[in-house]
Order: sequence, then structure tokens, then C-alpha cells
Amino acid sequence: MAVSQIPRVRGTGHEVGQPRMAPDQDGNCMLVAARDAPGRLDWTAHDVMQADYYEMECPVTTGFTWWRCSEYRGGRLKTTGKMTGDSKFTLREATKEQIKQARKGHAASWAAGLTVEQYLGREEHIASQPLTRNGGIKFWVLTDATDPTKVLCSCETMAKEAVVRLRNGGVERTLSHVIGSVFTPEKNRGRGYASVMLDKMTELLDGVCLFDALYSDIGKRFYAKKGWKPYRSTHISLPPAADDIPSPEGLKMLMDNDLPELCQQDCDSVIKDFATRPLPENVDVRVAYLPTYAVMQWHHAREEYVGKHLTGKLATVKGALAPSGKTWCIWTRTFNTKDRTQQKLSILRLVDEDDNRAEEKRKDEIIKLLRAAQCQAQLWDMKEVAIWNPSERVVKAAEKIMGREVKVVEREMESIASLRWNGDGKGETRVWWDLNEKYSWC
Repeated sequence: MAVSQIPRVRGTGHEVGQPRMAPDQDGNCMLVAARDAPGRLDWTAHDVMQADYYEMECPVTTGFTWWRCSEYRGGRLKTTGKMTGDSKFTLREATKEQIKQARKGHAASWAAGLTVEQYLGREEHIASQPLTRNGGIKFWVLTDATDPTKVLCSCETMAKEAVVRLRNGGVERTLSHVIGSVFTPEKNRGRGYASVMLDKMTELLDGVCLFDALYSDIGKRFYAKKGWKPYRSTHISLPPAADDIPSPEGLKMLMDNDLPELCQQDCDSVIKDFATRPLPENVDVRVAYLPTYAVMQWHHAREEYVGKHLTGKLATVKGALAPSGKTWCIWTRTFNTKDRTQQKLSILRLVDEDDNRAEEKRKDEIIKLLRAAQCQAQLWDMKEVAIWNPSERVVKAAEKIMGREVKVVEREMESIASLRWNGDGKGETRVWWDLNEKYSWC
């Protein structure tokens, strides 16, 4: 087989002419193959490690392909031939038509009672919000590099404001990206396309943000192997209020126009806390997504669109504020006429500002907020009130309402909060993800 000149690849010291093995970032051996490499390679190799096989475009020069070893027999490299040797992949921003086709593909899984056209409308609506317009959300597809119209899988990235506290005391307000809607059409599953796409996404994001995140619905292991560490993903649930229980007195029910000022107050308080509170000894970096008004708007745009189409009504109450003005919560409703057991009211953000109030007073105000959420859940036929990663005080308030112990559920498969640190230290850095509440999800 004719072998083109082999480029020097990331310090592996290749000599011109002889294909040799180069380690990838996971320590697996990769073969740099020639442009005209056939689907089944059979070259002499040295120190070959067994690993799952896949191929990806060589980052050094076009025309070359990296192959991960599939097996090693008597000094000969064997590949499975699953993919042709001249096949390469490209991660690119999707065209409008590719976005539409991808959304049609995952409508069956995520439409939750909407028709396909209504689902497409929802996605366009939430992509046009202040948080997501003008490049705030980007749509990505993995394609065959020789045929950009052939979409193999897709995902989205959403930019969100975040704050980072470093060990040296520096505090940085920055942008971080959250990956969502990772989807492979059924005909393309089982071929490793999503794995290749995520590898390419990590290369892209490494030079863009200090950290990025995603929420896994396939457990903890797959994304952890790609560098996204699973974090505490717990919740508690409360039932909707009984029909004869009135909404608590003394609360201010929050409308949309109440939220900008409260969200700004919240963000200012978070940034101040990051700047003044020392890091624990076992933490190198503290990070959080900021609970901005734009984030809440995005959640409520989704809620309002789906609610209008499935119920014909508009949910205007967005949360509740306690009498002290120091404690409040913002919520959203998930409508699902396909499976009504999935209808829930989720607390996006619960603020309990630290001040001189007595512990019992702080807990009593949280109890009122949770009761108000239960009443809203009953009003809108929600099956539960869900609070992600509740504090000990919130758990005790819930137990006071229920008159018994409330189970804190540790999620193992769905909505697993996962974060990848891209700054100094990479995987060795001990990162504390603070304020890991529902508002951070997308």
C-alpha cells in the first residue's frame, strides 16, 4: 500500500514514511493512516493497546485519518472494518434545514404531548429568547466530511453567565457552555458517532470557556469517560396541596415583572459571596451558573408555550416572596399530556439569604414558599413539586409540611449534573459546583 508522508503528531516523533502508533489523550494507541488507506488495515505496529475502535479526522492535516486499535495479533494491527478508511467526520454548525430535521427526529422522544409542528414551534420559540438569540444557542451536527449533508448525530450548546472563584482569590465573571439535546437517529446508533461528536466538542470548548456542563439522561459512566464529572444530583418531592388547603397568607406571588430586580439582587449576592468566602481546603475552584433573569425567562418561555398549546391557559404566577424579602423561590411547570405522571412544578431557584433572622423564622418562611408551590401544583394538575439539591433547611421544612421524614433521592440515570473543568489542572482540579439547582439545567 502506498503510504503518504506522515506528519509529526503532538510530540510522538513519527519518522517520515513509516506509519507508527501515537497515543491519544486517553492513552489509547492511534494509527495515522494514509489518504488512500483501505477499509481493512494490516500494518506492522509496535506497543499496540487494545481499545474500542473508532476513527476521527486527523487534527494535523486533512487527508489523514486516526484509527483506534481494535485488536492486536502477532505484531499486526487489525481493524474491524466497521468504517471505511477514507471516511472522516466533521463537527460543524448546522444549517437551518439540518436543525429542522434533527428536531423532527427527537420530537418523538421529547415532544411530551405536542404535535411535531407544535414541538418545532416550541424549539424555535425558546431559541429566540434573550438568553439564546444572537448566538446564545448554537446547533451542531457531526457529518461525513465528504458529504456535509449526511448528518450522523447532533447536539446544542447554550452560553450562560457564570462566576468562578480560584484558589488564588481571583473571581471571574465569565461565560460557560451547557451541552444539550445530544441525539443520534435510530439508524445511526451503535456506531460511536455520539462519542466522536463529543470528543470534537471537547476540543472546541477547551479554548472557549473555563468549564462546561451537561445533564446526562443515560447515567454517569459514559460522559464521565469523556471528562464530565458527575456531581450531586438529588431531589425531594412534595405532593400537590389538597383541594381544601388555602394558599399561605403574607406571601407576595411573583409575576414576570417582579423577577428582573430579584434576579439582579440574587446575582449580586452570589458574586459578593464568591469574592468574600474563602475556599474550603479540599477545593481548588468554586463555580456556579448565575441565576439571571434571562435564564428564568428561557424556562418560562418554554413553560408558557407548552402550557398554552396543551391547556389553552397561560401560567402567570412565577414564584413567591416571603414577608422578610430575604427568602423567595421561582418555579416553572412541566406540562405533559402524553404522560401526565410526568407533570411537575419544579423550583428553579430558592433563595434564603443569610442574615440575622432566627433559624425557626427562616424555616417557617421556606415552609410558606413550599406550601404556595403545592397550591400552584394542585391548581395546574401537577403531580408533584420537585426541589433539586435541597439544603438541609429546605429538607427540614419539607418534613415539617409532611409530618414525617422526606426522602432525598439520589438520581442515578436521569438529569445527572456533569461538569468538565477546562482551566489549569484540567482533570486534577477539585471543583465545587455551587448553586446546582434546576435553573442551571437546559
